[in-house]
Amino acid sequence: HTRITDSNALEAVMAAVGALRLKLEGLFSMGLANSPMHNAAIQLISGNFVIAKPVGVRNGFDYQHTGEVRRIEVDAIRQQMDAGNVVLLSPLGFSPTGEIFNLTMEDVAASAAIALHADKLIFITETGMMTDAAGTEIRELSSHQAEAVLQANFLPPDAAFYLRHAIKACNSGV
Repeated sequence: HTRITDSNALEAVMAAVGALRLKLEGLFSMGLANSPMHNAAIQLISGNFVIAKPVGVRNGFDYQHTGEVRRIEVDAIRQQMDAGNVVLLSPLGFSPTGEIFNLTMEDVAASAAIALHADKLIFITETGMMTDAAGTEIRELSSHQAEAVLQANFLPPDAAFYLRHAIKACNSGV
């Protein structure tokens, strides 16, 4: 499920992330009249909070600009949160040498939740409800049950990908 990010794809990802960040900054700047948000001063902060490492070459494929989370800058994020700011993490990570890597948002979300000792991690997906092999909706799973569901190998790839990251977070205290 890990995609190869070449230079052109990285440029497109950076443009998309930048455009979305600006749109979100605009939305957080709105002081909606006649609402609890009227005159609210919510600062949306983004930055180099995600330190990445390259995926490298695996099974003969060079993943180029695709990366994985190396670490989350917890102290810097907490400092922003303590100041009342909302911290926006994107699927871009930066190496100690300044390289930019394309990460999966699931890796960033799970790694951040673990590093920040979050109570919960919530993925909002387009995959729909998970169902078991018989088609019954799965509404709740322990991490052990979730691992068994993955082993049964009946979930669509996208749902399995989210579930793997949710299990990682749960097994790490989230």
